[in-house]
Amino acid sequence: SAAVADERAKGRPDAAALAAVIDRHVGETLAAHKVPAAPRADDAAFFRRANLVLAGRVPVPSEVRMFL
Repeated sequence: SAAVADERAKGRPDAAALAAVIDRHVGETLAAHKVPAAPRADDAAFFRRANLVLAGRVPVPSEVRMFL
């Protein structure tokens, strides 16, 4: 989007604008495939899911406590 490109040109990424672009893309893709969006995950569930994808394992309780 223009907002993201403008912030990038200034050397400062705008996290909210980038998140909006990603959310819009995901929403459009889900709608095109007639798939309902999952409910928003709480922080612990998000961390567990991200850890599974990125590290290939469930985080240990001490890692979850540090994240939260």
